[in-house]
Amino acid sequence: MHKRSLFFYILVFSVVVTFSVIGVTFYQTGGFSLLFYLALFLTIGLLVWLFLHQRKLYYDELSKVSDFVDRDWLQGLFRFFPLGMFILNDKGDVLLANNRVIEFFKQPQEDIQGTSLRELLGPKPEKFFIDSIERGKASDIWKDEFFLDNEVNSFTWVSLTVCAIPLTNSVQELWSMTLEDVTAKRVLRDKLDRVRTEQSLILDNTNMGLALIKDKKVVRANNALGDLLGRYTASMLNQPWHQVFHLNADHELLDDIINVLSSQTSYDTEIKLKRDDETSFWCRLNARPASRDGVSSGIIISLKDSSHQRDRDDELRKAAVVFEASSDSIMVLDADGLIRMVNTAFTKMTGFTEEDIVGKSPRLLRANREEEKRYDVMWQTVIRKGHWRGELWRRKKSGEKYPEWASITAVRDSNDKVLEYVIIGSDMSERKFAEDRILYQANYDQLTNLPNRNLFMDRLHQSLQRVHREETLLALLFIDLDRFKNINDSLGHSAGDKLLKKISEVMRATLRESDTIARFGGDEFAVILSPVYGPKNASRVAQTLLETLSQPIDLDGYKAIIGASIGISMYPTDGNTEEEMVKNADIAMYRAKESGRNNYQFFTEEMQEAAKKRLLMENDLRDAIERQELYLVYQPQVEAKSDVLAGAEVLIRWKNQQRGMVSPSEFIYLAEDTGLIVPIGEWVLKQACLQYRRWQKAGVAPPYLAINVSGRQFKMDGFSESVYQILEDTGLESKYVELELTESFLMDDQEFAINTLQELKDMGFQLSIDDFGTGYSSLSYLKKFPIDRLKIDRSFVIEIDSNEEDRAIVRA
Repeated sequence: MHKRSLFFYILVFSVVVTFSVIGVTFYQTGGFSLLFYLALFLTIGLLVWLFLHQRKLYYDELSKVSDFVDRDWLQGLFRFFPLGMFILNDKGDVLLANNRVIEFFKQPQEDIQGTSLRELLGPKPEKFFIDSIERGKASDIWKDEFFLDNEVNSFTWVSLTVCAIPLTNSVQELWSMTLEDVTAKRVLRDKLDRVRTEQSLILDNTNMGLALIKDKKVVRANNALGDLLGRYTASMLNQPWHQVFHLNADHELLDDIINVLSSQTSYDTEIKLKRDDETSFWCRLNARPASRDGVSSGIIISLKDSSHQRDRDDELRKAAVVFEASSDSIMVLDADGLIRMVNTAFTKMTGFTEEDIVGKSPRLLRANREEEKRYDVMWQTVIRKGHWRGELWRRKKSGEKYPEWASITAVRDSNDKVLEYVIIGSDMSERKFAEDRILYQANYDQLTNLPNRNLFMDRLHQSLQRVHREETLLALLFIDLDRFKNINDSLGHSAGDKLLKKISEVMRATLRESDTIARFGGDEFAVILSPVYGPKNASRVAQTLLETLSQPIDLDGYKAIIGASIGISMYPTDGNTEEEMVKNADIAMYRAKESGRNNYQFFTEEMQEAAKKRLLMENDLRDAIERQELYLVYQPQVEAKSDVLAGAEVLIRWKNQQRGMVSPSEFIYLAEDTGLIVPIGEWVLKQACLQYRRWQKAGVAPPYLAINVSGRQFKMDGFSESVYQILEDTGLESKYVELELTESFLMDDQEFAINTLQELKDMGFQLSIDDFGTGYSSLSYLKKFPIDRLKIDRSFVIEIDSNEEDRAIVRA
């Protein structure tokens, strides 16, 4: 149906509205009026005029079309044109259609004529037509493709072409549109696009660089080639091939590649090329003619990076060298576990040659048949985890057994299938010897070859577990040699070592094979008696040891006589752990020393209590200086003949908040034993010097101060300098200080004592020996010491008036 103009519809609407108003008026007045008849007449007349006008317009357009196709040849061309063709007005109405359109839509000419594009093709083609004629020029041609999906033409692609029809009056009112069914073309084009896309995907995702060379230029290349050469793919297109591959124009490789065309053969080589960043790489290059049906299209060049392959080849060559040059034996087994190859080191290590062993099972290398189960577990681990490391015992061709540290690795392919097994082994004989030596050194005393403390504690632990299970008894003896230090210092360390060796031999001969004796260090030993039947059994062994150790021991002509103090703890009464047993035996040993030495003591709860008290006193003594519980008193020294004050001796006192006054005989020994005597001695020296300075300022200072120095303090490194520094800090001259030293510790190391005493003497100190007469010093040694005074021990002179022997010594 021909479309009406917008003006027509507006006019009809106006007339109808007018007529309606008149009708309403008539209805309201209740009768017809002249005005009503006049409106009705005008409305009918207007409608008739509009119909005739629209009909005239249609036939005018049709006349124009008829004029356009008036000639017979032109009508035939239009009617039988192979493409569908429409004649349209500027509103998109079909004025005329050819046979191809009629066939396409399967409708007669009469039904198609006057139909709009929207009805025939849909809204999108209609919009395409309207937009084209509105924005275009008369000479323009517009083309586009659309998808149709209707009852007549389902799933069809059409190509529409629109152009203006020039008329004689130059008025652009008619348009032609051609319609072509391009469904088959679209399918073919889509298929070609898919093929091209797939080809591009294949080319761009292969790791091989590809290029098509035509007329010595790169006309096509994939991304892999760009990656290899370090440049963008697009930058290589239409470029001379020698520039793309960074080669000189006269490079011989180019001639070899050109010959591919004439010979119609491929060319293959390995070459080193450069990238754009000047780095180089090795690649495998292949050139072959690109031809189809005998027609040449150029040369296809493929490049594959061979750097990794060359590296692998190098690694294989190196591996072969390592395989033969390795000092470790290497054995390669096939997937069935049979020996495939061995290296030279294997032959040297085992004595088996390749001829002896290739093709055979490695079982012939096993040293112990009883390890069959262990070997099964080992191979299960290799199969499950891919590797195993551990120690194996091997058998040489000669039958000799040796330990080997072996590493077994399964070599698998990409499908996780085992290809072979590699076994690398090293002879551990020397290492085992070294390990045994280290283990021995870690557990045995190097001098006496007795177990050391570490091994002793381990054996004690095992013994305690055993006697606990068996419900038997165990005794632990802790032995400390008496007077060993005197012999060691007087005869030298070499003599002391010999003495320790002989004592070890004597004690080992005295004890049973089931007993354990160990050297704890220095002159301390420990013994495990297991089993024992009671304390009496332990006391008999202790007494036997005391008697044995009391016998003279020959040291290159010198008869050394020593004794021992032995402490005994019993399981289970004196402890349940090895630490408790050793601690309690040690406590008992100290009680034996306090009881006069050369005896044994069983551990008792009273000893434990005494040890606790000693520990508490030690803790209190550590805090005594900070709490200001220590203080000094000064004992005047008077000249006997003149009754004149000769000096003053410094004495230390301790008043504890809980204990009250503590006797020096109690805490001085404890301070010596724990090492607290060093800080206490420094404090005493400093406080005494400060007090003497105050006396000097007050004018009441004695001629000198006598200050005791402990043996531990005297032997401390830098003792002389530390004493002098205290005097510097307090401002006291050294001539006012007399240092008192005990005879016994001076004799421990006489050379050291003489040197240190001389240093102190050179600094200006006065020196004296305290308690002279209780030790072993002789007058020959005494005159070597640079001393100023001797303080005779009280026990030496207490009976001088009643004991004839004492008077004889004094007279002498």
